[in-house]
Amino acid sequence: MQPFTQIHLNIIFKKLMRQPKHDYDTTINMKDTYVNVCEIEIPESFNTVVLKLCPEIKEIVTVGYKSNSVYNPMTFEPTFKFLVGINIYFNENNAPQGDKTHYETLVNDYFKMTYGGEMDFVTFKVESFVIPPEKTNEDKFFELFKKKVDGKNNK
Repeated sequence: MQPFTQIHLNIIFKKLMRQPKHDYDTTINMKDTYVNVCEIEIPESFNTVVLKLCPEIKEIVTVGYKSNSVYNPMTFEPTFKFLVGINIYFNENNAPQGDKTHYETLVNDYFKMTYGGEMDFVTFKVESFVIPPEKTNEDKFFELFKKKVDGKNNK
């Protein structure tokens, strides 16, 4: 058998580099691949933690989740890991303090702080920000001067 030459090694290396990564934590757009969208929601205790520590966030909503099985090399038993897709809704007067990666890091860190190592198989991916539009001068004017009925603004 002939030894590998530099040309052979370059061909093998190029083929390996073209292989898709199987790590589900990559930044692949997985919006269409989430499953069971309506079966999960953010736990109330965790939601409270995030809303207290990030006052600019109004609400966190799940898009769905994706599971991935990883095999233990010692026992060959499958272990499931879950990636939860989320949308972050912001308050009217507060703009985001960073990009999606910043909030992914925050949410994942807060999750680890809340649940410790027992839930280390769950990670979060921010799919989108939902920022309400700023009120126009006309909106502000009518909100202030709208005719009141029974002590309340007529809507």
